[in-house]
Amino acid sequence: MAVATALAGTLEQPFMPTVTLTHIGPGKAPGQLWVYAQLTPLLTQLRAAVISRCAAAAVPIAPTASVFVPHIHLANVSAAVRLMSTVPLAISFSLSELELYASRPAGGETAYSPQARLHLRA
Repeated sequence: MAVATALAGTLEQPFMPTVTLTHIGPGKAPGQLWVYAQLTPLLTQLRAAVISRCAAAAVPIAPTASVFVPHIHLANVSAAVRLMSTVPLAISFSLSELELYASRPAGGETAYSPQARLHLRA
């Protein structure tokens, strides 16, 4: 697995990052339910580090014109979720590892497959 090789090892951090989940609501694509995380400089740096490691190992990453929105894809649900109000959250936790997934369109839906686990260490 090329991504796993590119991300092998530990990503050193000055401290263990904290993630704050802000709300549950419709995702970017129809029928997706997401938990949104607060965008922080540290999450932006972690994303840049992952992209940099992949680029250094010649692992292709599809370019995206969209803004980085940290989230957890909870479920695929009926399109009616678009009518749902967002549900506020205030949950924070320390992040010790990241699980990275690839998304690929497949027959009108999106298939997700685990690619690598990136360990963080302070």
